[in-house]
Amino acid sequence: MSLYDPSLLKRFYFPGKLPPVLSLVQSVETAARDTGLILSQSKVSQQTPTETWLQVKAYGTINVWFAFLKEIRHIDSHVLMRTLTLDYDGKNGYQVYFEIGHRVEVSP
Repeated sequence: MSLYDPSLLKRFYFPGKLPPVLSLVQSVETAARDTGLILSQSKVSQQTPTETWLQVKAYGTINVWFAFLKEIRHIDSHVLMRTLTLDYDGKNGYQVYFEIGHRVEVSP
């Protein structure tokens, strides 16, 4: 089996140009505000001609986190997650660390 699977590329890596990084930031901020996820830090962790990734630190309950995931996919159907860490903090829910971004298709 090949590591290059064209059907996966078509599903997750959209063709064309990357949207501006500010549109990704706005989508994350909107989804967080609408669901109650508290953002404490975000920064661009990688930006190349084919991909952009935003590293985010946030706080919220597990229900808020799942609502955020649903909302961000509703706002931006091309958004991808690359890393995720949930640290339970008994009084405030979870500290959530994740990378979210876009990747465009590159022909082999």
